[in-house]
Amino acid sequence: MMDSTGFYGSGSSVSSYPTIYLGSLVPEHEGYLTKQGGNIKSWKKRWFVLQARTLYYFPTCNSDAEPLGVINLSAATTVVSVADVPKKEYGFQVVTPDRTYTIVASTEQEREAWTSIIQKTLNGINGSALKRSKT
Repeated sequence: MMDSTGFYGSGSSVSSYPTIYLGSLVPEHEGYLTKQGGNIKSWKKRWFVLQARTLYYFPTCNSDAEPLGVINLSAATTVVSVADVPKKEYGFQVVTPDRTYTIVASTEQEREAWTSIIQKTLNGINGSALKRSKT
């Protein structure tokens, strides 16, 4: 069920994400965000889905298309809020060894929700790696 922020959270029994690519698991978080392109620095509104340590993005929430892109959070090093995105408020960046993804939410509340859940995912990945290396 959609919560007060307009997102389908982890307790959701309803989801509109494309099951053909993501399987039958309920996403951890999903919603519209605006992402800056990698080579061409234009801004595009995309439907983002966080599931199983991966952030997928699609053209729309009702699309059965392949993801337009995938951000492997297992490779990400950090997520940070950024205030200096030109003409955009509520920006954040997901940093990987190959690329820094600049993403913008519609509200401060949405940015905080996304950065918090991505950071928890990163902490879980790093915590798992630390536990495995100690044994």
